[in-house]
Amino acid sequence: MLQIFDISSNYFNGTLPLDFFKKLKAMMHSDSNLSTLRFEYKKSSPSCYQNAVTVKSEGLVMTLVRLLAKVFMSLYFSNNHFEGNIPAVIGQLQGLHALNLSYNSFIGKVPASVGNLKQLESLGLSTNSLYGEIPQEMTSLTCLSYLNLSHNYFSEQIPQSNQFSTFPNTSFWRKSVVTWEPVIEEMQRREGKWD
Repeated sequence: MLQIFDISSNYFNGTLPLDFFKKLKAMMHSDSNLSTLRFEYKKSSPSCYQNAVTVKSEGLVMTLVRLLAKVFMSLYFSNNHFEGNIPAVIGQLQGLHALNLSYNSFIGKVPASVGNLKQLESLGLSTNSLYGEIPQEMTSLTCLSYLNLSHNYFSEQIPQSNQFSTFPNTSFWRKSVVTWEPVIEEMQRREGKWD
């Protein structure tokens, strides 16, 4: 069963296919018994990695020894050339603990369905061309310990409840533009290409 899918730092381009996310069935279910990382030491446990695993997740580096394989599900699509909208179907991957779509060319608004990812601990959407308001639904991500939405065109209104009030301002730094209207019009025009 796929647990970690990392295609970071390639030259992939185009839009993310909706069918791809619909096939990640194991990531669509969150197991409340697996809501935190757990470690075990059993000599012959087939569900544990026998060697240490190093997990990099947006600024956090952890070495995990004897990690239960079912615990940590992640998608790393950063540093590619993906474009178009972030598919709303991504909100069905409720078993995700880490999602990184940073350093791509995504446009449009962050889908409110991201707020369904209740197990999410790390979210990176930085350095894209996302705009509009940060969805209020994202404040329900109470497991979130790392958030980077910087270098996008989000409105200045930042939700201030739950975890959001704990993140530094650098998580929300915006791209500088002299005037917003032409930028937003161009992004909306480009966004129409993928409808």
